[in-house]
Amino acid sequence: MLPHGVHVVPIGEWADEDVLDELGIDLWATTDRADMLFDRAEIRFSSYEEVRYGAVYGEDVVGAATLGMNRDGNGGCEFTFSVVVDDEWQRQGIARYLVNTVMADASGEALSCEYAMFRVWVVDPRMALLLEDLGFESDGIEWTLDSPHMSRPMIQS
Repeated sequence: MLPHGVHVVPIGEWADEDVLDELGIDLWATTDRADMLFDRAEIRFSSYEEVRYGAVYGEDVVGAATLGMNRDGNGGCEFTFSVVVDDEWQRQGIARYLVNTVMADASGEALSCEYAMFRVWVVDPRMALLLEDLGFESDGIEWTLDSPHMSRPMIQS
């Protein structure tokens, strides 16, 4: 559950401008603020085609996420995502909400894949714990900054 007044919306070219207008959110300012949030946290975006999301409170972007997908040419898909939450807004469920949002959106895209995997580069121990709670495993023995990748097969029905 998100804190009162926080909305998560697709931003950039995937934005629904009518929804943003109803919420009073400036599309391009929100996109720029989300980019600045990633830059400030020194978190890189997915290396694939991306959908971006903003967690917005009024005119402030308090969290952001990207979702990328790559098809391997053999029917498989790999999904990556990045999530960042402003320091003052952490520990309020925003990161979990953003992760669940990108995972739900990826699940819809994965229907066109024979098999699909999430693979994430994790730079924060709290995010590693959150992802472990959601069934992700370290590509090494355990998550560390020296072994930052975590992955999970996607559950398809």
